[in-house]
Amino acid sequence: MRRDLISIVEAGYRLDGDDRAWLTSVLEMVRPQLDSGFGVIGWSFAEGGRRRDAPVCVGCPQEFGVAVEQAHQIVSEGMRSAYEYPRLYSSLHRRLGGRGLRDFPQVLDLMKMGGIGDFVALSAPDVDGSGVIIGAPAKRVEQPAPHTARMWERVAGHLAAALRLRHATQRRAEAERDPEAVVSTDGRVEHARGDDATRARSSLRSAALAAERARGRLRHDDPARALGFWKGLVEARWSLIDRFDSGGRRYLVAVRNDPRVPHPGALTERERQVVALAAFGRSNKSIAYELGLSLGVVGAYLASAVRKLNVTSRVELVRLYAALGGRDPEPQ
Repeated sequence: MRRDLISIVEAGYRLDGDDRAWLTSVLEMVRPQLDSGFGVIGWSFAEGGRRRDAPVCVGCPQEFGVAVEQAHQIVSEGMRSAYEYPRLYSSLHRRLGGRGLRDFPQVLDLMKMGGIGDFVALSAPDVDGSGVIIGAPAKRVEQPAPHTARMWERVAGHLAAALRLRHATQRRAEAERDPEAVVSTDGRVEHARGDDATRARSSLRSAALAAERARGRLRHDDPARALGFWKGLVEARWSLIDRFDSGGRRYLVAVRNDPRVPHPGALTERERQVVALAAFGRSNKSIAYELGLSLGVVGAYLASAVRKLNVTSRVELVRLYAALGGRDPEPQ
């Protein structure tokens, strides 16, 4: 099976079409990786796991959509935390928020009737509680290996960022009219507008070159390394998306796409972003990847937030963030 996870990231950052067409194109790239004979399925959700629209199925049997609709109605409340943390997981093997599919015999009966033994799911939530779920029925319990799960967690970070960008219509319109930066595929910064983009020319150049390297042969030869090159954001602010000029030449456009995180007011915007991702169960490495920051900078932001809010540990910091209007901390 071809392991080209970069194709999923590329599909995620295509901004044309509506959300349903976008999800279909993402699922078409996911299918070679996860399909075990039943196709793949996905849906977007709002805060709290409330599904935005009907599921999209690619390669699924015709009657499968009805069964999925029934199953979703049964488990949506009981497995709410399935939507809250970025991960690839086995719905039968892993118990989320104290519950798993084994706690829903009606769903197990539906799965058994279709010859399904497990549902492998990729959750890609953003810090505002919205996001997308992508799943693939399997014939037997399919618990992902840790190495595989880490790669898919990075894919989930990109999909959450891509969906955030799709929904930020004003940002997209501004980027199309006058992007903050335009970088050629060989790393040359063709345009930089404003102090932030001008200051970040070196970072934008490095990020463009890294993304291009990820999109080369490395995507097939070493998927984990390729994903490591293509970070979620540049300096916790910009996503790099493709643009073509009239001559067909491709450029990378820097579009502002930083997570908008409310509370606590004592923290800077960057500190709030880092704390919010920590509250969503991200490790420091994952936070650094998603925001395009160094691991040391992430640690410094967390330490600064601990000092400013007068707490003594990361656990207390996350709990205080929730109390001040953030979200519930990840269950231990």
